[in-house]
Amino acid sequence: MTHWLNTPLTMQIGVPKETKNHEYRVGLSPKAFVKSFHGHQIVVERQAGEGFGASDADYRRQALRSRRCCWTF
Repeated sequence: MTHWLNTPLTMQIGVPKETKNHEYRVGLSPKAFVKSFHGHQIVVERQAGEGFGASDADYRRQALRSRRCCWTF
């Protein structure tokens, strides 16, 4: 086997805030951290979940609980 096959591949996944008027959905809820994206970095835009009641702190808590990376920008 070659070296690159033995190296875990990771992605950086971005979760932007919706910019459309009266649109409150977001691509990833805080609870989804636990269910997916094992080993990948997740970048969440500041206040992305505000429209449906999820705070930046909710995303950070889930990231810490599931040992995944989470930043807001």
